[in-house]
Amino acid sequence: IIQNFDVIKKKSVLIIGEIIIDKYITTEAIGKSGKEPMLVVKPLNEIKSLGGAGYIANLCSTFVNNIKIISFLGKENSEKGFVLKNLNKNIKHNFLLKSNSPTIHKLRYLDDYKKTKIIGVYDLNDDQISPSEEKSFYNLLKNNINKFDLLVIADYGHGVMTEKIRKL
Repeated sequence: IIQNFDVIKKKSVLIIGEIIIDKYITTEAIGKSGKEPMLVVKPLNEIKSLGGAGYIANLCSTFVNNIKIISFLGKENSEKGFVLKNLNKNIKHNFLLKSNSPTIHKLRYLDDYKKTKIIGVYDLNDDQISPSEEKSFYNLLKNNINKFDLLVIADYGHGVMTEKIRKL
């Protein structure tokens, strides 16, 4: 196993896909609302973390020396500071901006007792990237792909992986 890790460690890895910011709020059920037939919960704890392709890059960077991520942040509410703070320091990165879009946020409320999801509230724009954004992304990928031994693609279905990008 250690010999295999030594081989993997020397590989160079390029990760492409959507950056997602995951937020979990654990809750305790208080009961049912007296006025409406709905569950009422009290928030207990909040966890905010880097998800999507950012999570994959962080995981890979723990056992690969040469790693790079190419991804999109939202042009509105990019959260670039949060992303960079939570991206491991040995990861090289290129972030493009998706217009008319926030960086993808996925908020989930969890039942603390059963550890199950109650509801998800997503702030995102699922529209495909614009033709000019696609061209920039395509050119960036084309200039980088051959410099890496392995390509990891994380497609969460939020408009980044166009047909042209998939063909490349």
